[in-house]
Amino acid sequence: MMKIYKTLLLGLGVCALAACEKDEPMAELGKTSGLYSPEVQMTASNRAPETGDTVAFTVTTWQRNDDIAKVELLHKLYEDFGLYFELDKTVVETWDPDAPLMVVSDTIANNVTWKTFPEDGMSLNDYYVTSNNAYVLRGEYKQFKPESGKYSLEGEELLDQLPDEPYQILLNQLSYAITVAEYEKLFPEADDTKYKMTGGARTGISSAGQAYLRNNLTKELLKEKGFKELKKVGNIHTVVTARITTSSGVVAERTNEFKSTY
Repeated sequence: MMKIYKTLLLGLGVCALAACEKDEPMAELGKTSGLYSPEVQMTASNRAPETGDTVAFTVTTWQRNDDIAKVELLHKLYEDFGLYFELDKTVVETWDPDAPLMVVSDTIANNVTWKTFPEDGMSLNDYYVTSNNAYVLRGEYKQFKPESGKYSLEGEELLDQLPDEPYQILLNQLSYAITVAEYEKLFPEADDTKYKMTGGARTGISSAGQAYLRNNLTKELLKEKGFKELKKVGNIHTVVTARITTSSGVVAERTNEFKSTY
């Protein structure tokens, strides 16, 4: 059974607005280490975004003494991917969301703060909404799209960056699918023992030829002889976090998690 390869990673985000005059804060809230902790809610306009979608977020927060110092919007973003590979005619795909032949993980952003409130020239009071008796911050997140992290999105750079094990999995799949003409282009010196022979004609690749490809098709040779396409195909994992901090250092968080396929 084929071994699934894994490396690890992660990624996320949001934005804001709204204001009014304050009422008295809401009544009793929970405590953290003897200090009152902030309450936070976060809603998203779309729970199942597709690649390229924009998701609108609303973050609502309050605290017993209105003692909120800042609101940070963070994101984790990582991809689990396999490969789409194409020679002249042969196509090899190692990604299947239900049973992938390989999984490589690429961390794009790891709990990175991308927005902080209050913004320059403003105070948190500018985001206070009297009817909610709370601070309300709204914004949009647009990074539901493939990104380069440790691994490039496609091409020779991605080929060079592939670790040995996923590269060997790619070669193994290619060895079963490659055509005679493509094999001859890669290995013009290969003799007839590398082929299945029918009436003196080369009609396929023999087991010896498959083994030869797996052992001798280097990345350099593949680049030299040329290939049509190599690209990442997989899932984008996004975690959007609203982090609320009081002036006394008490922190509360609320997260939303998403998965998009590309």
